[in-house]
Amino acid sequence: LIARGYHVASVDLRGQGGSERLLDDPLRSHVTSFKGYDTDVRTLMRDLVMPHCPAPYFALGHSTGGHVLLRLLRRDRFFARVVVCSPLLGILYGRWPRPVAALLVFLACSLGLGWLYLPGQRKRPLGRSDFGVYPLTSDRRRWQRDSGILEVTPQLGVGAPTFGWLRAARRSVAALRWLGRHSRLTAPVLILAAGADRIVSNAAIKAFAARVPGVALCIIPGAQHELLAEFDAQLRFLAR
Repeated sequence: LIARGYHVASVDLRGQGGSERLLDDPLRSHVTSFKGYDTDVRTLMRDLVMPHCPAPYFALGHSTGGHVLLRLLRRDRFFARVVVCSPLLGILYGRWPRPVAALLVFLACSLGLGWLYLPGQRKRPLGRSDFGVYPLTSDRRRWQRDSGILEVTPQLGVGAPTFGWLRAARRSVAALRWLGRHSRLTAPVLILAAGADRIVSNAAIKAFAARVPGVALCIIPGAQHELLAEFDAQLRFLAR
């Protein structure tokens, strides 16, 4: 992006990367509400970007970050254009039936156990040796490059999400589901979806793009969830 002449500012949302954690265990990916994520991006824009970077402003978000940008576009008018990659618009529960997942989340959080890791999820960050174990990218070189960062700065890593995070995600996904044909986002949106995504729901992404005005959708065939870390040949699909 810098090589293309853009000024670039980025933010690690709370509980991730270099940002503060909400629990004593830094590996637990935890929040109690996605409203805090809204505050993180608004603070970035108002305190850093707008005073120091020239307009117009374009936003790029991936997965949960893309979800947060869509939340902001219901009201905030920071951006001229927005691109979201593999946005979290629907949750895939794996072997959990949806009603079972909902019940477990409700019980855990009601009992004050929202800080617990989700069962069956990995509790430590992914490393170089985990390539291919999780369906994130098919590009080994980029996987090795990105996961190798944690060997130098392990404090940036996080493990599995908690019940509290999943409850917050479910509530936020439900809120975006209310957007429809009469909704007006504050900027046009391009959604890039990974055709082979097994982390977020492509069905939910397609439904969102079909019902919300001002949203365009491009699906990259065969690509996995981490679109910005996929093979060059797959990313060149965008140039056609």
